[in-house]
Amino acid sequence: MDESQKILNEMKVSFSRYDAEIEADVYEMDSVIHCAVRVIPQEPAIEVKAEHDGQEPEEPDKQEPDEDEDDDMPSDGVVRQKWRFLSAVKAWPHSSYWQPQLVDYTANGGEALKTAIPLINKDKPDLRWDHSDSARDVAGNIDNAEWEDTSDIVAGINGDVVVDCEFDKRAAIGIQKGIIRSGSIGIRAEFTRSHPEMEIEEFVSKQGKTVDGKEVRWIAQKIVNVGHMAILPTGEGADPNAGPRTSPIKNHATSVTKALDHTGSKTPHKTKRGGHKMADVMTHLGEVANLLKVDFSLDEATLLPEQLREATDNILKRISGLLDNHKALLAYQSKIKDLEPYVVLEDEQGLKSAEILDRLPAKLEYAKHGEAFLVSQRREAVSWFDKAKVTDADMSENDKRIRGRISNSQDLGFVEEQLNLYKEIAEGRFGPLRSAESAPIEEEKPKTINNSEAFEDMKALFGRKDNGGRE
Repeated sequence: MDESQKILNEMKVSFSRYDAEIEADVYEMDSVIHCAVRVIPQEPAIEVKAEHDGQEPEEPDKQEPDEDEDDDMPSDGVVRQKWRFLSAVKAWPHSSYWQPQLVDYTANGGEALKTAIPLINKDKPDLRWDHSDSARDVAGNIDNAEWEDTSDIVAGINGDVVVDCEFDKRAAIGIQKGIIRSGSIGIRAEFTRSHPEMEIEEFVSKQGKTVDGKEVRWIAQKIVNVGHMAILPTGEGADPNAGPRTSPIKNHATSVTKALDHTGSKTPHKTKRGGHKMADVMTHLGEVANLLKVDFSLDEATLLPEQLREATDNILKRISGLLDNHKALLAYQSKIKDLEPYVVLEDEQGLKSAEILDRLPAKLEYAKHGEAFLVSQRREAVSWFDKAKVTDADMSENDKRIRGRISNSQDLGFVEEQLNLYKEIAEGRFGPLRSAESAPIEEEKPKTINNSEAFEDMKALFGRKDNGGRE
């Protein structure tokens, strides 16, 4: 078994094929974070009896159930919460291979991720603790997957995590109270390699590095199976967005609506857990307005629901504007990231946007020299083109088009190719052209004249006469 196949076996690549449509080898493998069984110690109940001077032992205080805790639970006993399952990001999930591997779910706007949506809605995969493969660590399931592409988060798959309070009360309470707030999805997907010509040994060891202007990574093409969704300790997931998904505007609007329901009375709104006075609500709204730089001046004594609605509408408009700005900043940041291959050094990876911008001026200075060289080469190429075509009475339309393309081309390789071509044609017609700096032509030395040869030449030219006047 060669080294490449050994590596593929260690990575548990169960299927590999050549896709003629994309002209690339396709590898199928699992991509998850942990695979640990949650250990839950079970302590047996111990009954202890004791006598106190013949008196019956006192019954231990029984812990009354927390009524407030039960009040938080839904009436049907099932907790549902909207979560982000997987985002169109680059991530470093743990796989079965010992070296970290970079997977890219951003290709084609995350199209590969969309293939997971019907799988989730059909199979309703398990919600598990820590990617455990034990049945006792199943907490619930996931459902209602849908694609989300909004301004405050990168695009990705959202859906519901569903937990029955009786089946796993700890998970239900943790999700309901916001204690559990990180997740990770366990999938099996098809990937292609960013550098298909690279040997597999080199490819898996250079993950995340830039080679030939491209980042070495696995590029997701299709999700073929969704095994489960896992609940994890905060920050443990490879996708930083995976977990509870809430919209700032929707949440804020919900809070405002609840406050508006009680603006008609100065009596504090009471619940089993206690209530808030109207002044508290106004104070919080004032703090939010001040933070967002929105005018807010209301007097509780003269407060009308319409006034409060107008103020909160202004706050919501301001938040919406901030989200639009945030979306624009994310777009700019993505464009800055695209410049990374031009400034990154050989052994570097993962530059921050600020580092990329700091290095750009020096690179642009180099670019000026490159542009000047390109202009010089274009001029020379046009000059040789004209010399090659000098005998043509009228330049054809095709020649004019070629000349114009050379004059305006930004492709140095094309310009140099045309320069060499028409230089060869011109020299073929007229021979090598001498320049002012070429070696001077040697003058011919005067020829030594032989007298006898000169006399014979004269006789041949004028003829010879004897004494009788005859030749």
